[in-house]
Amino acid sequence: MDVGRRSDRCVAGLPPAVCCVGRPWDAPGLVGQVMIWGEPVPQAIIDEAAEQGLEPHALAHHVEGVHGWESHDAGYGEAVKAAARCLLDGGCE
Repeated sequence: MDVGRRSDRCVAGLPPAVCCVGRPWDAPGLVGQVMIWGEPVPQAIIDEAAEQGLEPHALAHHVEGVHGWESHDAGYGEAVKAAARCLLDGGCE
C-alpha cells in the first residue's frame, strides 16, 4: 500500500545522492547535476548530519536560517557542529 512515501527522494524532493547523502560534491558529473538539481547541501552539513543522526535539510536550515552561517564563511565547519549540538539539545532560542 502506497502511503505517499518516496524512499528514492529526500525531503526536498530530490534524489538524495545528488542532494544530501554521501559525497555529492565529489560526483564526476557534478556540473550536470547542479544544472539539473541545484547545488547539493554543503558537505560539512551532510557529514555532520550523518554522524549525529540528523536530517540534513533540518540541519542546513538551522545552520543557515537560524544561525545565519553560509558555507563560504570562515569557521563554517565549527558552526555546523555547534548547530548540530543545538538541535540535539532541543533547538535554540
